[in-house]
Amino acid sequence: MIQLNPKRREHINSKANEVYDLIKTFPIEKKKSSKEKGTIKEKPELDITNRVVDALVRIQMVSILGEEYDCTEEYQDKKYGFDKLCYPQLIKFVSLINSTSEINSRVSEKFVKDKSIHILFDWYRTSKFKPGLFCDLLLDYCNNAIIDHEYNFPIAHLEIDKFIKLGHCLIYFYTSEELSSKEKKYDENKLNKNGNNPYSYLRKDVLGIPLIKTEIKAESEKGYELAFEECSLTIDCIKVCCLTTNLPQYEISFDIDCRTVASDWYKYYSNPVNNQDHITIHQYRPAKPHHLDATEWQDILSMGIEKLNWFLLNRSMHNTELCDLITGSIKRYAQAISTHNLHQRIIYMFTILESLLLKDENASIIESVSKYLPKIIFTKPEDRKFAVNLLKKMYKVRSASIHHALEKKFEMEDLRKLQIMIVLLIMKLISRLKTYKSKNSILEEIDNRILNA
Repeated sequence: MIQLNPKRREHINSKANEVYDLIKTFPIEKKKSSKEKGTIKEKPELDITNRVVDALVRIQMVSILGEEYDCTEEYQDKKYGFDKLCYPQLIKFVSLINSTSEINSRVSEKFVKDKSIHILFDWYRTSKFKPGLFCDLLLDYCNNAIIDHEYNFPIAHLEIDKFIKLGHCLIYFYTSEELSSKEKKYDENKLNKNGNNPYSYLRKDVLGIPLIKTEIKAESEKGYELAFEECSLTIDCIKVCCLTTNLPQYEISFDIDCRTVASDWYKYYSNPVNNQDHITIHQYRPAKPHHLDATEWQDILSMGIEKLNWFLLNRSMHNTELCDLITGSIKRYAQAISTHNLHQRIIYMFTILESLLLKDENASIIESVSKYLPKIIFTKPEDRKFAVNLLKKMYKVRSASIHHALEKKFEMEDLRKLQIMIVLLIMKLISRLKTYKSKNSILEEIDNRILNA
């Protein structure tokens, strides 16, 4: 349950009073005839007049970039709300509420905004302004909305043989028999009042497709945000340890379906210029599904997925700069390994190294990376020397792409070893989470060892 200290509540209530005073009454404008053209004009207009005779209608002006300019509400013969001058003050007020960690950790900003407007407009419409009670009303809405939710996301371009439990998530799939049983049970319990059985929909939509799920206790939209972040990071951890790390030219495209850039099918149509009726439909599948079988799972285990599993389970207890950097590096590595342009991938790889091994923006990239990476991941002098030479060689490939738009040739084995070194770096930093809070504390320790050698 969300609870705020008395001073915070008093401050929010005081600001609510100020925002309430900004609400204005407006004349109701008559509906103008449509001036739409082209395809928009030809679409049937939805007339809901008979449904909103005695209903609240909230209206907002929005730019093509999605920016909201104002917010008004119409009820019967009244129109009231915040105009373009006052609306920014409402948004500032909502941001103030949402800056409270007790709220923003479990409730979305959209929910806070919608319920704040609802309370203020309700007071104005009924002429029952209640100073000092805004916070109580808002927290009631928030606390009633916070419940346990389960979120499921389909995964595109992936095949699995068994369920996979990783971190707080489960990758699974439905069987035909399971859905048939659930579908039948749903009908037998007479839950199917409107003729829509959700398991019938699942049969058509996700049968044969792997899904990833997790449980979150939060308001619905905030729960979605948290669940999507958790499930996405879990998929990214699998990518860190997948086949492409050891075989750079092997292309992967699997991801939560709304994150993948590869379509299931590509189509185009062609015909001879002198024979318009001879149309040929071309269709092909650009992304090959990745089959994550028992053999590859053993390889993934050997790459250190168990350490990433520990990180997924415990990262919430390490609210430090180092933890955030590790999370960011896992995301960037997953993006890099999914990039089929290998020169672009090399650029991404050095971006990861920059974020983890540069003390500040003035430090030399190659000098810092060559200085710190070998000392963190290797102990033998010959291994460290090899790492320095490899980093300098691959950095030249990166620089040629960035500064001269040239795709300089490189050995695939060198890219493989660069990728493995970055994975080793991520694993080593995870091991130091309990001892260090920032990357600079690690880098300064290395500097001190060099000075005292």
